[in-house]
Amino acid sequence: RIGQSNPRRRKLRIEPGRAIALLGPNGAGKTTLLRILATSLRPSFGTAAVDGIDVGVRPEAVRPRVALLPHATGLYDDLTATENLAFAATLMG
Repeated sequence: RIGQSNPRRRKLRIEPGRAIALLGPNGAGKTTLLRILATSLRPSFGTAAVDGIDVGVRPEAVRPRVALLPHATGLYDDLTATENLAFAATLMG
């Protein structure tokens, strides 16, 4: 759980092959965290790493390891969730 007391001093480590859920109220930073890890947003403070690679220093090395498909993609509304994931995976290569 990432607490509210001091968000500047939180560590989150996810072991390979594990899945997590980010829960919290609107404005808690869930989407911001995901955008930082997917390298579509630079952290304003602190560091974040994927597979030990700093997302702010080497984003080009992180991008092949991460994909972010938000709920509202603006792609194809008539595709199922599975079809949207497959389509996004095809685009990612």
